[in-house]
Amino acid sequence: MEFSVQGMTCGKCVKRVEKALTALPLVDSAVVSLEEAKALVQGSAGLKAEDIVATLEQAGYPAKLQMAAAPIAFKVGQMTCGKCVRRVERALLGNPKVQRANVRLSEDEKGWGWADVEGSAAEHELLAVLEEAGYPSSVAAGAENPAESPGRVDEVVLKIHGMTCGKCVKRV
Repeated sequence: MEFSVQGMTCGKCVKRVEKALTALPLVDSAVVSLEEAKALVQGSAGLKAEDIVATLEQAGYPAKLQMAAAPIAFKVGQMTCGKCVRRVERALLGNPKVQRANVRLSEDEKGWGWADVEGSAAEHELLAVLEEAGYPSSVAAGAENPAESPGRVDEVVLKIHGMTCGKCVKRV
């Protein structure tokens, strides 16, 4: 099992995490990476991810089980600005089953955006999270998702300095 581990800042932290993990009765081995902020744990049958997370949190290192899952694309309503994007990302990442959330505004439709989510949460759970945050959403189907448009560039990230207000955003 692979876990993301937060709060490690040095080699001593790595040793503490390894010691906490190998102290668990069903853990056979634990490999911890400071650079990747991850722990790879192997153990006997009956070893539970919840026990590992609880042990790491008790040691002072918040952790999440990393699960490979297909991303789910959502069409998110009522998003009009960068603050909305951040609120939606925060709401999605607040769900412990969400590993990653990439949220962006639509270029074509005002008040709409997209959220690509990776993790083990079910679609209905994430729809409820988005609705509770005040953003009515639906699961994007097929070509409706801009990520599946032919000729699409996967992602362009721009770092723009000196933007201080909404007018700056509109100019860009």
